[in-house]
Amino acid sequence: MLLTLLITAQLQAQPIPKYDLEQLYWDCDTSYMKGQLEPKDVMRCLDISDLFVEEHFKGNLDQYKEYWEKNKKEQWARRGYTK
Repeated sequence: MLLTLLITAQLQAQPIPKYDLEQLYWDCDTSYMKGQLEPKDVMRCLDISDLFVEEHFKGNLDQYKEYWEKNKKEQWARRGYTK
């Protein structure tokens, strides 16, 4: 799967620029929502999610949740998912 290759390449190349990390995060989140996240990608996506929360929100889960609620529909729509 293309997502697997992209995630693997990004995780091996350190550091991940903030913009790319955000895009990877939303790719993972959308794949999960679509039901297309393969079992082998789950741990990679969890790692990306953890890194995204730490890098963008300094680990503040309340700020992260607010960001996610505000942006999820737009980001999902960009990736072909609507709910």
